[in-house]
Amino acid sequence: MNPILSLEETIHRPASQVWDVLTDWSSTQCWMSDVASIQADGDTQVGTQLHVTAQREDTFQYRITELHPGTKLRLRWEHGGVEADFVYKLAPVSAHDTSVTLDLYCTVTGTVWIKLTAPLLKKAIRSNHKAQIHNLKTFIEQM
Repeated sequence: MNPILSLEETIHRPASQVWDVLTDWSSTQCWMSDVASIQADGDTQVGTQLHVTAQREDTFQYRITELHPGTKLRLRWEHGGVEADFVYKLAPVSAHDTSVTLDLYCTVTGTVWIKLTAPLLKKAIRSNHKAQIHNLKTFIEQM
C-alpha cells in the first residue's frame, strides 16, 4: 500500500534529540497544530494508548503499534471504518543532522457511505497533517 502523504525534512539536530522530542507527549502541542494535549497510558512502548485532545476539544485514541527506539515509531488511529497509520522514521545524516520522514497510510472499510466518502476523508487527513514534520523541525531547531 502506498502512503497518502509522505513528508521528509532534515532537522539540524542529532537523531537522539529529535527522537526525544518526537516521543515527548507533553510537547506535541508545540508542533502538532491541531493538538491541545496527548496523555499516554504508560511508557512509550508497543501497545501504549495515547489519548489525544484536539484544539477543538475532540478526543482521539492512538495506539503505538511499532517501535524501534531512536529510528521508527508507528501510531495507529481507528475510527468508524477508517484506519490511519502514522509512520515516523529517523535516520542520521551527520552527527548533527537527522532526516525525519512521516508516511501516512489510510484505509477505509465498512459501509458503502464510508467507502464513498473515502477520497474526502483522505484529503482531510492529508490536509490536517501536511505541515507536521516542518513544524517539528521549526520547534526543535528553536530549542
